Amino acid sequence: MKVKPYVKNAIFLVWILLVPAGTWLIYKAYPPNFTGHWLDIFAFLLLTCVVATMPIVINEMFIFLIQWVALATFLRFGLFVEIIFAQIAVIVLLLKLRILRKGELYRLPVNLNMFF
Repeated sequence: MKVKPYVKNAIFLVWILLVPAGTWLIYKAYPPNFTGHWLDIFAFLLLTCVVATMPIVINEMFIFLIQWVALATFLRFGLFVEIIFAQIAVIVLLLKLRILRKGELYRLPVNLNMFF
């Protein structure tokens, strides 16, 4: 399916307006408590990236089980850290699947918006 250029531009514009502003508002509303837990955060980030690099393929559809790691991250560190990790996981997954080609870069902000 061919996506029109103005739709691609609108997708990027929505991402630019929504994600950075929303991330900042969430940081202000629900500030994270990192103190003394840097090793735990790094371990969860590593687990998130590992899970994102191993999607399950069923009927040519990719399924990745990042939700369980995201739930544990949310319960342990809060909403802000979980959102950042989800964004990183989507980027890692799309790089692993090699979906990000020159003409299909609009898929990145679409997926980032969905997981935001």
